[in-house]
Amino acid sequence: MKARGFAPIIILVITLIIITSGIAYFFGLKNTRSKIFPTPSPEPTITSVACTLEAKICPDGKTSVGRVGPNCEFAPCPETDTSQSVAHPDWKLYKNEQYGFQIFHPDSYKVLNDQENLYGWPDAIVLLYNGGQSYDLPIEVWDFKTEYVDKYKDDPRLTVKEVKGKFITLFNMNTEDEVDEIIDTFKTLE
Repeated sequence: MKARGFAPIIILVITLIIITSGIAYFFGLKNTRSKIFPTPSPEPTITSVACTLEAKICPDGKTSVGRVGPNCEFAPCPETDTSQSVAHPDWKLYKNEQYGFQIFHPDSYKVLNDQENLYGWPDAIVLLYNGGQSYDLPIEVWDFKTEYVDKYKDDPRLTVKEVKGKFITLFNMNTEDEVDEIIDTFKTLE
């Protein structure tokens, strides 16, 4: 017998083995590819944040609040009624939104904040006047400490508050006790 009849069968079997091996290799590689080259997973999100243990004193001067929330912002201060003085409920409120403060004064005091009355007080924003030859309480705003120090030196009648990066001076011109009580009602606005 001739060996020629088996050659096509052997070629066919070898071809089938190669094709089967190729298919098996392809599917095997496809399954292992995810293990070799894994799909990147998204970054894990942080759900809780540790805030610093700082505290902020609220405008009432008694309450303090800490940092909360995902952005570690200060918790809101409790609402307080700023329209009336606790010590002097009959006093009137002067509020200055531009410079961020308020102060109470007796009804007998006039609040002067027009250019005519501020003449001679270039840094004043308001003058409290109870009659007489001089203003009782000029309230001035300064950008730098050296400005008011140069003017008032170490005068004990001067009270200084720092608000919104500015220096606010309250000067008890006539050393009146009542003016000191007015100065004591000074509060910064939120």
